[in-house]
Order: sequence, then structure tokens, then C-alpha cells
Amino acid sequence: MIAKRFDEDAACGMLVGLAVGDALGAGADGVARAELEPVTGLRGGGRHDLAPGQWGAATAMAMCLAQMLRSANGWDAEDAMRRYLNWRDHGYLSATRRCFGMDAASVAALRGYEATGNPYSGQGAPEGEGGGGIMRLAPVVLAYGAEVAPAQAVAQLQSRMTHAAPKALQAAANLAQVMVSGDFSPLPRPDAPPHEVTDEVTSLLHAAFWALGQADDFAGQVLAAVNLGGEAARAGAITGQLAGRLHGLSGIPAAWRTGLYDHDKIRVAAEDLHAMRPIDM
Repeated sequence: MIAKRFDEDAACGMLVGLAVGDALGAGADGVARAELEPVTGLRGGGRHDLAPGQWGAATAMAMCLAQMLRSANGWDAEDAMRRYLNWRDHGYLSATRRCFGMDAASVAALRGYEATGNPYSGQGAPEGEGGGGIMRLAPVVLAYGAEVAPAQAVAQLQSRMTHAAPKALQAAANLAQVMVSGDFSPLPRPDAPPHEVTDEVTSLLHAAFWALGQADDFAGQVLAAVNLGGEAARAGAITGQLAGRLHGLSGIPAAWRTGLYDHDKIRVAAEDLHAMRPIDM
């Protein structure tokens, strides 16, 4: 078996980092930058009035993918869609036991799956140009991270379920390459952040790439992203995955790990996915 291209610390860093970034962003989610009280830790609040340490849609969908991959020992799009429906209808794997924060493209895709049985019911452009396919990416990278090409292929498959626009698919493939290889040199480092962080994939990537250049540690990078306001939870989740790859679980502040809702469940999922050798596609 080919070993993964990263160690367990990096694997856990990517998935826990996703959740930490999502939870940090909760306090700034939906808040205009000019009106934002700076986020310095897990304070909760935001548009969904979360408790400190609770996370939102990015982590819930990522955990649906993680559970599917562990159950199927590989990719099963229908299983993933059934879990998303369970999240939508019953709050499965939600930090609050209810679904919130699902974007319009995901809502439409789930309805499409219910109507047709096709798990690849993602929206094309422009509706499907959101960041849903990259905010939940880490579980695929952890499972298929022995080689870049399979990870990219499955990254695009999981995006196609809800966000099938070319921009979204390319972003999923590009981030999978970076997260598997650990080579961040191809990423742009913008001099300035986006004027506003929206849920459009290029805006979220702009925010994340800018944030990575603002500090040399996990905390500084993720806080830079979430303090841009707007779609802060999604930007935090994306930046958290990338910063988690750079710094590992050990680089995430201990107070944030211990304060994270369901931290142990998320960490164990990451360990299992890292150890997994998925069946061939």
C-alpha cells in the first residue's frame, strides 16, 4: 500500500483545523467588516447565534463525508447525499442538532437528488460557483491522500454533488493538490484582502490565500481570515484546512482544540481516514 503524503498530525490538523476555523468564524459570520468586533477566540454568536466552540455547515457536511468514507471504505456519492438529507431533515452531525447555513446551491442539489436519484445534481454556473465544495474538502484528502490524482478526482466528485460550476470544480482539484502534496508555492498571495467576503469560490479563495500571508502560525492565519467578516465561517473553514496542513494538529492552540464542539469525534475521524486505504474508484 502506498503511504499517505502527510503524517497523522497533518491529517488531524486539516480536519480539526476546518472545524476550528468554522467555529472561529461563527462570531463574525454575516457581520460587515466595518462593524466587526475583532475575533480573538471561540466566542460564538454571529448570524446563527452559536455557543462558543460550535461550528456550522462546513463542518457538518465535512463530517457527513467523513462518516460516508469510513463506512464505505471509499467513495459512495449516494451514501453522502443520504447523510446530507439526514442533516437537512434531522440535524444529523450538527453542532446544534438542527441544520442551518445550507446555501441555495446545496438546497437545490438535495431537491434534485430527491427528484431524480442522481447524486450529482450540483448546480452549474452561476448558481454553483459557491465555495461549498472546498469548505468541506479535508475528509477526501485524508482518505485519498496517497497520490494527488485520485484525491483531485474525488475532490471534484464531491463538489459536483452540490457545486458543479467549472470554477468550483477547478478550485476543489487545486486545493486537493496543495493539501496532498504540502507544496503551497503555487498559491497566490494577494497583497490585499477582498473588498467583501462572499460565498463565491474566488472570493473565499482570495480571503484564504491573503490570510495565509498575514502570519506564520495557525492562529494568526485563521484569525486574519475570519476577521474579514462576511462569509467568515466558510473563509475560516477553508483557511483552517490549509493552515492545518501547514502546522498540523499540534500547531492549533490547545484552548481552541479543547473548546471545540465534538473535538474528539472529529480528531478520531481524521485518524481513521488517515489510516484508511480506500477501495479503488
